[in-house]
Amino acid sequence: MNMWGEVLLIIMAIITASGQMLIKKGAVHIIRNRGFITLILSFIDPYLLAGLFFTLTAPLLYIRALSSLDLGKAFMFNSLTHLLVFLSGRFILKERTNIFHWLGLSLVTAGFLLPAFTGLSL
Repeated sequence: MNMWGEVLLIIMAIITASGQMLIKKGAVHIIRNRGFITLILSFIDPYLLAGLFFTLTAPLLYIRALSSLDLGKAFMFNSLTHLLVFLSGRFILKERTNIFHWLGLSLVTAGFLLPAFTGLSL
């Protein structure tokens, strides 16, 4: 088992989720209905720029991890990103959720953990 590839995928998931959080935080500062130049200038926001940097960096880690892991195993780590983004949105951004969100998250998490603990792969 190659732990280095899995560590890279965990870092990738954290970076991706962080990027999404930063983009969301920056998106609320976008100024609309005040002209094209104002709209474009509102995209020069530290949160947006950091979020875009993280979002563009994460695939580099994914590609590196693919050099040592099977695609089926590596792709399952994308579910970890869903888990992190959902939990960050709920508990950091205080976004509202309902039972269906939690049920969906449970299914995604089970789909990630079941193969990981049973050794199954695609």
